[in-house]
Amino acid sequence: MTAHVVHQFVEATTARGPRAFYSGYLSQVTRLVVVHDGVDGLLTHVISRTGESPVIAWHSTIPGASLRGVWFPSRREAWIDPEIWRHYAPAYGPEIVHVSSSRPATPYPDYVERSAVSRFLQAAHAFLTDRGDDGWFERAPALEQMVRQLPPQSVPGRDEHYFGSPLTDHGPQSFLPDRFAALAVTIHLGGWRSWDKFQVIRRLGEIALCQGYRVEFYHDTLDPAAIDHIILPEAGWGITNATSPHHLPSGQKAFWYD
Repeated sequence: MTAHVVHQFVEATTARGPRAFYSGYLSQVTRLVVVHDGVDGLLTHVISRTGESPVIAWHSTIPGASLRGVWFPSRREAWIDPEIWRHYAPAYGPEIVHVSSSRPATPYPDYVERSAVSRFLQAAHAFLTDRGDDGWFERAPALEQMVRQLPPQSVPGRDEHYFGSPLTDHGPQSFLPDRFAALAVTIHLGGWRSWDKFQVIRRLGEIALCQGYRVEFYHDTLDPAAIDHIILPEAGWGITNATSPHHLPSGQKAFWYD
């Protein structure tokens, strides 16, 4: 069985300084494997040998796009470099295993995945029940209705946070064009003010969370609080800020809102 590998940037040097989202993932794991040397090569080998799916490959911005970690959601396990462990790992909870390229890790134990309700759900509920008076809600009723028509899932939603196009020491890099080209449905938002689009995209992602979907939120490198794109992998949907410099390809079916 060949693993389905999804490549992501979880860290970036932003206009507001370095930011990373590792803590949210590491708080969910039951086992951390800390790789002390030969990180990129060993993690590449781990990915090539695993039958787990999906596998989330975490890339560094310096040096450009090298591997810093691998996350196995179904096992609630991550293999990471020591800097991530020192700065972002929880103080208590997961089992810690230290390995190097010359000392392979112990075999995987059998795990039972324990789904946890997303920490964003309470905040999403509060957001959805307070529409406010800023007017942008009335500008996106068709979009909201489209997302609400997705079949509700029987599991809690899960949020994942990444940077879409961080600046690396090899220039801006992104894995998003390939991801969006493979989707069934792509929704492009253009013409509105940027902050309106950030709010709408975040809101649509939170609605999908409440319906039990896994939602990938892609943050803006200049303003990490802003959301430029979301992907719903199980539904095959993507919603993107279509304003320059964001020009992502469409999947099988595209909708444009100006």
